[in-house]
Amino acid sequence: MMAAVQIQSWSEGWAEAFIAGTWMTIQISIASYCIGIALGVLGLWSKTSEVMALRIAGDLYTTVFRSLPELLLIILLFYTGSNLITNTVRDLGISDNFELSGFAAAVIALGCVQGAYATEILRSAHSTVPKGLLEAASALGLSKRQTRGLIIAPIVFKRCLAGMGNLWQGILKDSALVSLVGMRELITVGKLAAVSTKFYLSYFAVTAAIFFILGLASIGAFNTLERRLSRRWA
Repeated sequence: MMAAVQIQSWSEGWAEAFIAGTWMTIQISIASYCIGIALGVLGLWSKTSEVMALRIAGDLYTTVFRSLPELLLIILLFYTGSNLITNTVRDLGISDNFELSGFAAAVIALGCVQGAYATEILRSAHSTVPKGLLEAASALGLSKRQTRGLIIAPIVFKRCLAGMGNLWQGILKDSALVSLVGMRELITVGKLAAVSTKFYLSYFAVTAAIFFILGLASIGAFNTLERRLSRRWA
């Protein structure tokens, strides 16, 4: 009897809701990951810059965003950041009707938080570049831009891949935090389904299973990429 009721609840639209929630989680995670990597590259550039002001700014960014609770930062960035961006666009006269969407605000907030961790991952990988290679590049007459592109970047990319894989896993799980700012992602759908049908264990188990599958697929993808790059750059 209970099984029949559960099957009926799926037929009432919860299957489609879980698909939509999973897709929303994936979109939030990918967009936040891209923003986090971009901020991580900027953070690495600032922390390795010869300009003291940039180094201080980079250190301040990573210290603040790694010290405060992620949930608090996301809430602050979501509400204050979205209003700031909206008002700035309107004040500049770009668009009088501009309104930052909840999705964009959530992605920016989560991306800013993860960018601090990406910065440290890249900085750690950058610190492993042998100084002998840099001296050899200088002796060959390579410019700083050529040295970064031909020598530093490939080494950093290879050595940060494991850390970036962990960062992706963290973002995938932290995407659940944006449910508190109104995003209808996987956790929100699971909670709504459980509360509406009273099948708490069943629907939270489905939610956990989907997260597990996404995480397992991500681990496999990063491991495959790491093996291929290791063979190519061995």
